[in-house]
Amino acid sequence: MANAIKPAGMHRVRARKIIELSRVILEKYGGDLTWIRDAPLEEARRALLELPGVGEKTADVILVNLGKPTFPVDTHITRISLRLGIARSRNYREIQRAWMNTLTPDPGRYLEVHLKLIQFGRDVCKARNPRCDVCGFKDVCNYYNNIKGRAGQ
Repeated sequence: MANAIKPAGMHRVRARKIIELSRVILEKYGGDLTWIRDAPLEEARRALLELPGVGEKTADVILVNLGKPTFPVDTHITRISLRLGIARSRNYREIQRAWMNTLTPDPGRYLEVHLKLIQFGRDVCKARNPRCDVCGFKDVCNYYNNIKGRAGQ
């Protein structure tokens, strides 16, 4: 199994975690998690978070892909949120609430914006050497105005 996920990196550790997760799902739920689709959001989220190796982001990625009204936050979204001043800390729930309050409460929209922000974080608002020269947000970006903008003056 480890070879199948080798391209993702850390394949040995991840393989062990996937096997443990599978064992728990089989023992606790008879291998069937389809009920999560119809469960209320917080109940489904709580059940997912109880599974080994499942954190807030993973739970929310599963839930938003099931059409639940939640907004997953990853490292790219955290970085963008801090740079643009959408959030003041790296607190997952704070960043999540900020985006959900900004967007129309539509799970389809949450997933779309989530995916676009990840791509933006990979292509433009990178952790190292961000491409501020091509960014349409630099006028409102704390990072650009406080760090990059001063360096260019």
